[in-house]
Amino acid sequence: MRSATLVSAALAVAGIASVANRPLLAVSTCAQDITVTQPTPVIACDYITGDVTVDSAITGSLYIDGPKQIKGDLIINNATQLISISSPSINAIGGTLRLQGLQLLSSFDMKSLTSVKNLELINLNQLSGLSLGTSGVTKASSIRIQDTFISDLSGLNVATADNITISNNARLNMFDSKLQNVTNILSVVDNASNMQIKMNSLENAGELDFRSIKSFDAPILGTASRVSFQESPELLSVSANNLTSIKDSLTLDNNKKLTNISFTALQTISGDMTIRNNTALMKINQFPELKSIGSVLLAGSFNTVEIPKLNDIKGTVTVTSTTDISEFCGFFDNLKTKGLIRGKESCTSNNEKANEGGKGGTSGSGKNSTDSGAMSFSVNTAMLGFAAAAGFAQLF
Repeated sequence: MRSATLVSAALAVAGIASVANRPLLAVSTCAQDITVTQPTPVIACDYITGDVTVDSAITGSLYIDGPKQIKGDLIINNATQLISISSPSINAIGGTLRLQGLQLLSSFDMKSLTSVKNLELINLNQLSGLSLGTSGVTKASSIRIQDTFISDLSGLNVATADNITISNNARLNMFDSKLQNVTNILSVVDNASNMQIKMNSLENAGELDFRSIKSFDAPILGTASRVSFQESPELLSVSANNLTSIKDSLTLDNNKKLTNISFTALQTISGDMTIRNNTALMKINQFPELKSIGSVLLAGSFNTVEIPKLNDIKGTVTVTSTTDISEFCGFFDNLKTKGLIRGKESCTSNNEKANEGGKGGTSGSGKNSTDSGAMSFSVNTAMLGFAAAAGFAQLF
């Protein structure tokens, strides 16, 4: 009996040893936050419900293999000696993926990543591109790409987002997006001076804010809250010929080479319509359906204006020019007389101080326009330069 007991004990010990020598199965879920302190960490979890933070002291190449999904954030800040980041396993991040202040980072490779709530790439002076999943990132609520060396955003293939900000990326000259809907704001500002924006799938937008761009085209955009093109010295043309309504304001300001604006389906602008200091713009005549505007501020060297269906201006009208626009002023005089302009009206021609935003010139029409309610005005005169005047406060 004693002998059998000894044999059983020996077998038990052998069994324990055998288990000890086997590799442990990966833990399916890690419920705690994780701090990564090694460049090749061992994270035995398929799912992480907390946050993952990478220590800023890590240098060289960071390789994370194992986790498939992170419910919280993946934060990599101020690791100034980090050269590359890769993970073949991570396919979704439920919180924020933030890479910030990584001065030497030149490679970012997450070939499985398709979904992230917030993507933030900030102050990455050496990062020139992104290597993401085969289809790229297709789901994201918020994207911010700022102060990077990136020249290609083809890995971002989201259809819907709340906020997208792309700014101060000096090598980025193309944003060709499949975006269909942006709820709050799309801001593309101060990237390469020849930045071209192509949004062939965009249907609905909140605020659209563009600066330092060369061209913009959104052929099926139907509605937007606010549309702004400012301080784009290389901008030649703006086209949104399916856009029917702007819930807030339309602004085209200080675009020196702009020669064409086309909004052929636009019917209403609930807020301000501001077109000023676009010194190459001679014609404002691609608004054939525009009927209602909140307030109007027009200043420049235009010699042709046609808004044939305009018959409702809820606020003020301020117009000034270095040229003779007396017939154009007559159109607004007529609307004011009929009570179709509810606020104050000011329209001046031949204003020598218009370039400085000063008062002056001759006011009024000199002769009345027709009673048709249509606006069609054309004069043949050389462009005399920038004309601008302070009007109402812009919403920006």
